[in-house]
Amino acid sequence: MKVLSTTLFQGPNIFARHPVIHYSVDLSALREWSPRRLGPPFVDGLIKRLPGLAEHPGDDGKAGGFVASLGERKGATLADVLAHATIELQNLVGAEVSFCRTRPGAAHDAHDVVYAYRESFAGLRAGGLALALIQWLLPEDLRDGDIVGANFDFDRERDRFVEAAVNQALDMSALALIEAAEARDIPWFRIDPSRRFVQFGHGRHQQRIHETVTDSIGATGAQISNNKSMTNVILGELGLPVPAQRVADSAVKAVKAADEVGYPVVVKPLSGAKGAGVSVGVASAGEVDKAFALARDLCPAVLIEGFVAGDDHRMLVVDGKLVAVSKRIPGHVVGDGKRTVEELVADINRDPRRGTGYLKWLVRLEIDDEADERLAALGYTRASIPAKDEVVYLRGTANIATGGTAVEMTSRVHPDNRDVAILAAAAIGLQVAGVDFLTPDITRSYSDVGGGICEVNPSPGLRVHWVAEGETPDVAGPILDTIYPPGSPSRIPIAAIAGGTGASAAARLLAYILEAAGHVVGLATGNGIAIGGEAIVKGAMTGPGAAHLVLRDPAVDAAVLETAPQAMLRRGLGFDACDVAAVLDLDAGPGDGDGIGSAEDRARVLGVLTGVTRGTLVLDGDDGACRRLAEGVGAGHVCYVTRDSGQPAMAAHVDGGGRAVVLEQTSEGQRVSLCDDGERFSLVQAGLKSAAAGGTIENPMRPLMFALAMAYGLGLDASRLRHILSALKGPDSRDFGAGGAG
Repeated sequence: MKVLSTTLFQGPNIFARHPVIHYSVDLSALREWSPRRLGPPFVDGLIKRLPGLAEHPGDDGKAGGFVASLGERKGATLADVLAHATIELQNLVGAEVSFCRTRPGAAHDAHDVVYAYRESFAGLRAGGLALALIQWLLPEDLRDGDIVGANFDFDRERDRFVEAAVNQALDMSALALIEAAEARDIPWFRIDPSRRFVQFGHGRHQQRIHETVTDSIGATGAQISNNKSMTNVILGELGLPVPAQRVADSAVKAVKAADEVGYPVVVKPLSGAKGAGVSVGVASAGEVDKAFALARDLCPAVLIEGFVAGDDHRMLVVDGKLVAVSKRIPGHVVGDGKRTVEELVADINRDPRRGTGYLKWLVRLEIDDEADERLAALGYTRASIPAKDEVVYLRGTANIATGGTAVEMTSRVHPDNRDVAILAAAAIGLQVAGVDFLTPDITRSYSDVGGGICEVNPSPGLRVHWVAEGETPDVAGPILDTIYPPGSPSRIPIAAIAGGTGASAAARLLAYILEAAGHVVGLATGNGIAIGGEAIVKGAMTGPGAAHLVLRDPAVDAAVLETAPQAMLRRGLGFDACDVAAVLDLDAGPGDGDGIGSAEDRARVLGVLTGVTRGTLVLDGDDGACRRLAEGVGAGHVCYVTRDSGQPAMAAHVDGGGRAVVLEQTSEGQRVSLCDDGERFSLVQAGLKSAAAGGTIENPMRPLMFALAMAYGLGLDASRLRHILSALKGPDSRDFGAGGAG
């Protein structure tokens, strides 16, 4: 089984309305080898390596249906196995997806394998690893040696895949903000696949995030919060409860600082996160030496901090309000009087929510040097059997990133503790902050039971609130509200134009009209990209890459995008929805070729565009095949462009109150009029001097008619259009004068 081609679709495409990867797979000699024929060695081996497949649904949508189909006579094929294995590998690293489809391809022995992806890197790597796994599980005489060699080790390759995916992927907090944005119809892009930056919104309405750091955060506040010593000083000067601190750059100074602060102490890097390099409850000079070395590996300056007794609470403050509070519990096991510590840890790690890095709800609890030291302090080893219900802590810090868990406490926080967290965030200058508060009892005032703020984080992870036992409040929504307050725009108007001859001209004319109306237009056509009328890129720019470039420009407040059918076929759309779309015709245009051999092929591909049009769909009303593109679409209006409004189809449409832009014959030549809701408005009169070389005026007028139809769909009324046309001096319209009221 070989992959003949791989296509990464970044947006709506011929297979789905969301990003997918398409493989054209050649089964060749494996055509007759179904999973059922390969038998238990293949099927059992597959499920052993990917046990999550047991939950995959079959054609009936019921969990377990896919595995059941592996043993059926007309059940799953190896192409199906490839699709489901790729989905499961992505789920393994937290990139939760479920959509996959297979079907016979156009060529003999070829199959189309289509599957969703969340992260392009993980999606592509998962496909390659799934293919290798299938080859590895095949009988040796059926394997392709070019795909898997004799030394292939799936477990090793899986671990490499997980590590690479964790390093490349967005963390769960960013994904939560993305999901909240999608629920509110806010578009988003990943700015750089190798970094964790995301753009929300289009053009002038764009905002950016990095994990939970937003554009609204002050740079000064972020710098202050990243310096734990400065944060401590500022909060202390305001009278907020903070532990005593000293900064040391040598082990000798660290010991002296610990003596001044008083044992026990906490030793941690001056700048750091996720509990890395932190030692809690350090009780002697010798322990300080060791803890200093651990922290110094991460930061040249080390904090010696007074130990505050109590539980560790993460208090999420957003826009001056306490949104959520979770009590963090260090990684631990609970004895049952029967199993060893090592066995208890193994049982905990079987929880499907646990994984590696920041792509799973919980992190695997590891028995490492720190765990061994904590066991030794209790007189235990990994082989010890704790008593029933005995809690054995394997970590000193209560971080989810090191295997910890949490308990939800939001509704039980004492008002004094709530006010401390809110004031701390405001004092540092953070609109979104994670305040780490230590206290024996969060339900009682810190002034009665003690407590202190040990850190204020500018990029608080949200996972601690989701994994907490109890009902968790919405934490992503309030953060998104700081970026896009309810009712604020995130999208700019998008007009997409496709079809054959005249598409580029129609796009340029529409851009002229919108610019005359006061917009900063991002224009992408077969000739290049222009922003605000200034050319910035030359060449054919009619695919998703061009759309992304326009929609990412912060100056743009309207986008006009020529969208070639070939680009849609090969890469999909560069946007999830548009306000208005126009299809000029189904004739072959520039770039058509491989994969688009007929008007039917073009109609199928152009259906991707018409399917995401929300406002007005503009079509050639004189072409019956083009009119059929309006069937079943969700656009609010269909506007036809016609040179013969008297033909039955057009007459019925106009008489029924439908929209149309029509070319009419008058004594002074030809005139373009707009019909809508039973009324007719004259827009522009074409003088006879504008006649084309062939003796007609239809060709030069046609792109303008489409441009006017789209402009009307974008909200420019007939009066405004007449005014713009009377002053328009663009090269495509200089022969046209304003028409009178119809």
